[in-house]
Amino acid sequence: MVFTSPEWVPQLPIDPPDSISLHDFMATENFGRLPFSQSRNPFTCGLTGKTYSASEACQRADFLARAIARKLDFSPNEGVEWGKVVAIFSLNAIDTFSVTQAVHRLSGIVTPASAAYSASELEHQLRSSGAKALFTCTALIDRAVKAAEAVGVSKDHIFLLETPGDSKGLKFTTVDELIQQGVALPALESLKWVKGQGARQVAYLCYSSGTSGLPKAVMISHRNVISNVLQISAFDTVSRQKLGIKTQACLGVLPFSHIYGLLIISYASTFRGDGVIVMPEFDFKAVLAAVQKYKIALLFVVPPIIIRILRNEALCAKYDLSSVRYVYTGAAPLGSEVVDEVRRQYPKWRVGQGYGV
Repeated sequence: MVFTSPEWVPQLPIDPPDSISLHDFMATENFGRLPFSQSRNPFTCGLTGKTYSASEACQRADFLARAIARKLDFSPNEGVEWGKVVAIFSLNAIDTFSVTQAVHRLSGIVTPASAAYSASELEHQLRSSGAKALFTCTALIDRAVKAAEAVGVSKDHIFLLETPGDSKGLKFTTVDELIQQGVALPALESLKWVKGQGARQVAYLCYSSGTSGLPKAVMISHRNVISNVLQISAFDTVSRQKLGIKTQACLGVLPFSHIYGLLIISYASTFRGDGVIVMPEFDFKAVLAAVQKYKIALLFVVPPIIIRILRNEALCAKYDLSSVRYVYTGAAPLGSEVVDEVRRQYPKWRVGQGYGV
């Protein structure tokens, strides 16, 4: 069966390019992203308020790429991508996307790992992917070190992403320290990709449970993600124009290691200039407080979070949730009865569902 877009969905503004990296797609205004000057800060910590502008975030990724190149002996145009695999095993952080951009700036591959993994599960992914380095956070450091040691990733190739409440004193280089090192390093040469390379070259190794056995790597190319971002942006243009939405704040509580958090939240949202309010992990009261404080308009959630909202009507009433206009859910189906209940309790909320692999 052939599926086609509804007639009301506009055509893509450009044919998805097949000779650029995701880094170049997101770091320039040449391919349809909202100009940096009109964009919200792409990632803001929902607990501390720490944030960077869109242009600052791009600069941080560039400096980080320089430091990673020096630390790991990576080069943008030398070596194959399979020799430049970097794993991210962390709670959500405002610099998670900086790491992915930096690795792609070096023509490498990112393999995101679930923060819920045990050391042995992480070990499997590190071994299977051939990861050469690991970015993690303080809360997960013990599991990260154990898994890294098992596969031969040295401690000087383990780096820390900043998350709220981090304890100091761990003897690992942080992302901020890498960025400061990168400031003093020379600029990297531009990527020299040939036509079709973006369609062939793997950007992400995302692990899926499949139907049996250990998780298996799903190879996602640069053009895969670029195409999806352009499709999502085109699809949403109609409703956003109808509602008068130029940019908005959206909730970033779902794991950035999951394809939903990675593609829909990290890429599509920031491409169209929205601001992601990053929550390290799910804490119900903290999420409600963030919605109120940052006037979040778009909730990216999963069905259990919606059920939690509906079952805690009195608690939710203590927070100003009037900014919410749209609730988008995925990862599992949402029953029609639940949708009806959302509309009863929150008549101004529009509910949408998505699915994919």
